[in-house]
Amino acid sequence: MGSQPHPFFAFLIQGRNRALQGECWEPRPAMKERGEEAREREKGCARSNTVGFITSGIDFFAHHCANAQGRHSAVVKGIWMGTYRVKFVRREEVALGTLAFHFEKPAGFQFKPGQYADVILINPPEKDDEGIARSLSIASAPFEDGLMFAARMRNTAFKRVLNAMPPGAEVEMEGPYGSFTLHHNANRPAIMIAGGIGITPFRSMLIEAAHGRLPHRMILFYCNRRPEDAAFLTELQELQQLNGNFTLVGVMSKPDESRLRWEGEKGRLTPEILAKYSQGLREPIHYLVGPPAMVSDVHRMMNEAGVNVDDIRSEEFGGY
Repeated sequence: MGSQPHPFFAFLIQGRNRALQGECWEPRPAMKERGEEAREREKGCARSNTVGFITSGIDFFAHHCANAQGRHSAVVKGIWMGTYRVKFVRREEVALGTLAFHFEKPAGFQFKPGQYADVILINPPEKDDEGIARSLSIASAPFEDGLMFAARMRNTAFKRVLNAMPPGAEVEMEGPYGSFTLHHNANRPAIMIAGGIGITPFRSMLIEAAHGRLPHRMILFYCNRRPEDAAFLTELQELQQLNGNFTLVGVMSKPDESRLRWEGEKGRLTPEILAKYSQGLREPIHYLVGPPAMVSDVHRMMNEAGVNVDDIRSEEFGGY
């Protein structure tokens, strides 16, 4: 009888086999109540290269070791993953019906732009079937002092409690997690496509890239119904003026319903709009985040245009 592989490597082999069978599997740390966004992430992960499986496996292995040792943290690739209690600082409206929630950053907490964390309410005054936790992309950049998450405000217990939370109140946070991060090869441009609140990981990437003076050429196609629905739009417009490597292309599907003047692209995102701004870019990496239907449509559009599946990295955000 041959020797059995270490559980970690057995886990990676299983993930690889499922990927070859066309399945999508990104394991998450066990949580009793994850909520709609977390469940949508688990169902909708769409990373198309083995790096996602390997990173996810490392996340899983770190948690397995931490739990086995009775600890609540682990260090993987220089990133400290653990459970923290973080204090709420303030909230602000960043678009119509969208709020940003600011928290203190725990000492020593490190993350990469594009990663997410699990935010868990502590003894909330109310609950519902969607649970007391959400997996939320970190919208702030690593160099910024605090942590920021943003969310469309729906009538759920989690968001009602979060919206009523007083300064100084605490939540539990686990993470960071995820492999949806900017590629290292600056010779390959980044084409980013965000739908609605899918802007959050890109906000972190773009702010950090400008701060670190990264040489990557980056184009963001930001799709919303109206300008007032687009979170961080003014900030991104200002960022374009400061960073010559960054181009913002706003695409509004219903600008005629807006009270604000819009001179950018109108209608739905089309292959023609993509080609108009990305013509001449060599071997770009495509990043796609938004509601499931939008991600599916754009992914199909890219496939029909001949984009290599290995050059498309996507995440689906539910909870709209």
